[in-house]
Amino acid sequence: MKSTNDKSAGGAIRFLIGPAGSGKSSSCLEGLCAHEGAGREAFYLVPEQSTYLADRQMLEPPLPAAIRHVRALSFRRLAAILDIGGEGGAPRALDRAGRRILLRSLLDSLAPALRSPFEPLLDRQGFIDAMIGVIRDLRFEAGSFADADIERIGATGSIPQDLQRKLSALSSLRRLYEKTLVERNLQDPDLALLELPERIRRDPIQWAGRPVIVDGFLSFTSLEAETLQRIAEAGASMTITLCLDGALAGLLPLVPPPPPP
Repeated sequence: MKSTNDKSAGGAIRFLIGPAGSGKSSSCLEGLCAHEGAGREAFYLVPEQSTYLADRQMLEPPLPAAIRHVRALSFRRLAAILDIGGEGGAPRALDRAGRRILLRSLLDSLAPALRSPFEPLLDRQGFIDAMIGVIRDLRFEAGSFADADIERIGATGSIPQDLQRKLSALSSLRRLYEKTLVERNLQDPDLALLELPERIRRDPIQWAGRPVIVDGFLSFTSLEAETLQRIAEAGASMTITLCLDGALAGLLPLVPPPPPP
């Protein structure tokens, strides 16, 4: 396992690099134990499917039998616990039926030229749910660059014209959907994570000096990477583990050592 530091962002960032089984997670848990013992609030960011295991690990020795200051969270859970209220109060959450009704009405409101690629599919069972899934996946993978990526692909001229029209309609529908949510003070629970980077940017005070340990990820989506960037810029003290293929472990000696504090 190799440790290296980066102080180019607002807060200090420490990378733990090594192959699986090299002790990265154990080092993270030791750090969490120290934060808990000092009564210092810390976040342990792990993949969604690993939150239960992380909770179990934090309650095993040498950590204390009860945790008060350290929280194991996924990116989605982190978005859920942050304050999302504004001048209009906390937004009302859309249920699945409300989401379908709203998106269908927005599809109907699009200009005919934009709506036409999907016209034959509008009344098919499951189409609206599939459309919601596409919008969500586009934003989760591409983050705030979703529209720019769609426009870039559509402008290449190397894809069929019908697909270009569908991409243009998707981009317009996504913008309209999120604009309408804001205007009506509504929240789509599935899209709450999309607001996370901007909320962190607007309210950086609570992150200054806060320990944030990121562990267990094989890769990050653009949205997750954007969120980590905002946390770092807000001044958090971050530790990020990076798993290195065992076959490449010989490269670790080439990683420069961390600079002196």
